[in-house]
Amino acid sequence: MTRILLFLLFFVIPSFAFGADLVPCGGPGEEACQACHLVGLVNGVITWLIGILGTIAAIIIVYAGIKLVTSGGNVSAKTVAHSMMTNVIIGFVIVLAGWLLIDTIMKAMVNDDNYGMWNVVQCVEQPKAGEKHLVYSNPSTALSGVSGWGTGSLSGSMVATCDADGINSDGSLNYNCTAQVAQCQSTASIATVNTVAGTVTCTSSYGGTTDSSGLGQCNPSNGACSVSALMGYGLSSEQANIMSCIAMTESSGIPSTPPYNTVHPGSNSSACGTFQIVGTTWRGVATGACADFSNCQNASCNAQVMSSLVQSNGYSDWTCANCNNKADDCVARYGGS
Repeated sequence: MTRILLFLLFFVIPSFAFGADLVPCGGPGEEACQACHLVGLVNGVITWLIGILGTIAAIIIVYAGIKLVTSGGNVSAKTVAHSMMTNVIIGFVIVLAGWLLIDTIMKAMVNDDNYGMWNVVQCVEQPKAGEKHLVYSNPSTALSGVSGWGTGSLSGSMVATCDADGINSDGSLNYNCTAQVAQCQSTASIATVNTVAGTVTCTSSYGGTTDSSGLGQCNPSNGACSVSALMGYGLSSEQANIMSCIAMTESSGIPSTPPYNTVHPGSNSSACGTFQIVGTTWRGVATGACADFSNCQNASCNAQVMSSLVQSNGYSDWTCANCNNKADDCVARYGGS
């Protein structure tokens, strides 16, 4: 046993030095520390301790094995070696079983397809107040396949020169107005053709306007979340006004907003689409052609699921704690209860 203690003294205990950098934040070239990193520290210590325990267990098992082999006819020595080996194995199995039990319980409670091992902590940068998750309102970020687009004079617009048949009067090739219009409309944008100037201006029909407090509603032309569009999904006037406001705070009224965790790898939030509905909630409500969560960026499906949630739960899916801190303001402004 003295030799084991000496081994621990000279080989295992110095490994404490490697625990000095358990949280990779705050240093040169590293991200700023946040509350998440405190959890990461605890996780790192637990992981490190399990590693140390595994090393110690292996050493004791080897030592007990040597004692067992060299015990000869000494029954007492054999008994001690057997007992030592059995106790170490039982203890280590208990440690691993505890880890597995916690992992199983956590997965059962979270019930999320994207949930990994419970002890894996990934810190991601949190969105700042008033920051939009993703902005596709400018057609320049979505238009592709048909060349010739340039920045338009209007905010969030693109313009392209074109000709009705794609051929200029001098016989040179130009961009076809029909193709440009189709490309613009395919991004759910509004195409305006100026036949005199030979241009197509493409302006997004999504989005809306907000005031200095960050509240507002989707554009009347926004079929994903305008008040009139939402009333078409069965909402009352009051509900439609509130949810149009919430859509602006969630996604800027843009149905193509992808799941949050695809834009922020490491996040467990799968909030997606116009109303930022998470996968577990979606699968519990969506039916028919919209049942699969892959349809979360479909404006109609997102609105249908939202309408079902509002009819059954009110606005609680958005006003809940740690959800949307502006949703309550939308409810208050537009008269919800």
